[in-house]
Order: sequence, then structure tokens, then C-alpha cells
Amino acid sequence: NKSFKVVSGSRDLTVKIWNLTINDSKLTFSVEATIKAHDKDINALAIAPNDALFATASQDKTVKIWSIDGKFLNVLSGHRRAVNAIAFSTVDKAIASGSGDGTIKIWSLRDYSCLKTFEGHTNSVLSVKFLSKGMQLISGGSDGLIKLWVVKTNECINTFDVHQDKVWMIAIRSDEAEIVSGSSDSVIHVWKDVTEEEQTKLRKAKEESVLLAQTLDNYVHAGDFSNAIRIALTLSQPFNLLQIFSAALSVPDSNQKMISVISELDIDSIAKLLKYIRDWNTIAKYSIVAHNVLNCVMNSFGPDVLIKVPEIAVILEGLLAYSDKHFSRLNRLVSQTYLLDYALAQMTDLTTEIWNCLLYTSPSPRDRQKS
Repeated sequence: NKSFKVVSGSRDLTVKIWNLTINDSKLTFSVEATIKAHDKDINALAIAPNDALFATASQDKTVKIWSIDGKFLNVLSGHRRAVNAIAFSTVDKAIASGSGDGTIKIWSLRDYSCLKTFEGHTNSVLSVKFLSKGMQLISGGSDGLIKLWVVKTNECINTFDVHQDKVWMIAIRSDEAEIVSGSSDSVIHVWKDVTEEEQTKLRKAKEESVLLAQTLDNYVHAGDFSNAIRIALTLSQPFNLLQIFSAALSVPDSNQKMISVISELDIDSIAKLLKYIRDWNTIAKYSIVAHNVLNCVMNSFGPDVLIKVPEIAVILEGLLAYSDKHFSRLNRLVSQTYLLDYALAQMTDLTTEIWNCLLYTSPSPRDRQKS
């Protein structure tokens, strides 16, 4: 014989505690207690991991904590609308609640105070669960979103927008390897935890980045600007790339070498380089390098290729605005040189006149002897 307790909550405002007995594969139910728990509908019910407590959530905006035998312990008040979901932490003496006010609250089961409030859903929170040994929360809402939270920082670290309607339920496998979400869109999604795989990818990417950075330094010191340009583009290092182009322009026949490198780029790399050129062009001292590299790009690709570059219109608009500014500045400088030419010409004429006057007025050697 095996006996269990089952707790149920209803729109009739009551909670029932049932005795479930299994005897020779025969199930028998009997009501142990009926409790009027709330003043409005009961929306959710959860039992603590140690089976010592259970909690009820209601339309009356409260969460109530009960002992497993039905003794009332305390009420948790603080939500502004109906409480739709509750979940006990598997590690700490805490409980989480999700409400129609769009917030999630974590409450202490020691002094029944509110420890944290999470805000991020644009509509009612309909489901909430603890994850990662109580370090994280996952929630689903009427906005169709599933959100992953870090308990310590109150930060939402990820939002999953795959459901087309309200996310009513989230269930977690015991080993937390998979999560299942159900929605009013009649679709169930099964989620797999890929945190470890993502961390492995990030670690490998970081290692590869360090190796490429070292290779880049070696190419720069060796004067191999062609390979240095390729790696700087791969690493997305615009400032290093600018320095490499600046150094390369001081080398004879540098334009042809840069054209040979740039002509090998794919569309995405061309877009990246053009954005860098646009940014360099906003600073006067880098504008000459920017225009030299732009000239290489224009000589490497025809209009039929450049028109396919993503956001090419926006990039060109930014280039033209600052290029006009630089050319206007150069025109002003050229105009000022005309004044300098005129001043120098006038000074030359004046010098000639002064010299002639000195020749006419200077005494001869004989006159100087007489004097």
C-alpha cells in the first residue's frame, strides 16, 4: 500500500487536500480538508520541494503560504494585479510569483518579505520557474515572450520570441537539459540548454583571435601589408587597419598591392571596409588615407558589384557629407594661397625698387675718397 497527498485549488475559492491511496493497483481518493483560501479565483498552486509547504496564487493579488496539512502561515502582498504563477526555489527558502502587473517577485519564506522584483514583460506574466540551482528564472507572458533572468542582478539575459500568442506554461526536465513551453498558438516548443556549447565556441573563437592578432603583428613588422590587411579585416579592427593602410601608402606601388587585396573581398567584407572608410573620413587627419582606400575600392569593383553592398546608400551619404566638407576646406586653403602669391609678388616689386634706389643714391668710390 502507498499513500500520497494531493492538493488542488479552484475557481470556487477553495483548496482541497486529498489522500491518495494505491492498493493493489487500485486508486482511491478521499478529501482530508477543504479550506476557503482566497476571496477570488485561485489561479495557481505549487508544492515546496520538501513537501512541507504549499502556496496558492489568486485573482485577489495575493500569494498565501500553507503547511501541507492545511494550516495558514502567511500572505504575500505586493502585486498590483492578479497573481497567475508561482514556483518554489529548489535550493533557497524562497518563492517566485508572476502577476498580471507584468512583474515577477521573489519572496523570502523566512520572514515573508519581498526580496526582488523583475520588470521586463509588457503584459501579464503567466508562468515562472527557477533554473540553475535557483540562480536563474525563466518566465512566459501574455506578450508571447519567454525571458531568462539572473536572480542575483535582476537582469534579463535573453528573450525568446518564437510563440505567436500567450505563453501559458513552462515545464523543466528534472536535469534541466530541456525546457518545454506551451502557448495559445497551439504550438509546443522544446528547448535545449546549449550554454556549455556556446561557451566552448566563445573560448575557441577567443583563442583563434589571439593567434590571428599575433600573426597580424608579425605581418606588420615584416612589412607584409597585404596579409596584414586581410587579417585586420577578419578581426574587425578598424584602427589597426587604418594604421596598416597609412603605412602601406608610403611604399612605392602600394595602390596596386591594395587593389589586389581588396579585389578578393566578398560583399560583406566590402561593406565592412566601406563603413570603416566612412568613419575614418569623419576625421580630417585620416581623410587622405580614407580617400586613397576608397579609390582602391572603386578601381577594384564596378557599379554592378557595389550596388549589391548592404546599406550602400547610407554609407555613400555619410561619405559624401564629409568629403564635401574636406574639399570645401581645401578650396579655402587654395584661395588663401592666391593672397600669399600676390603678397610675394608685391614684395618682389618693392625689393627691386628699393635696390634700384640704393644704386642711384650710393656715392662712387672716388667721391668716398674725397669725403
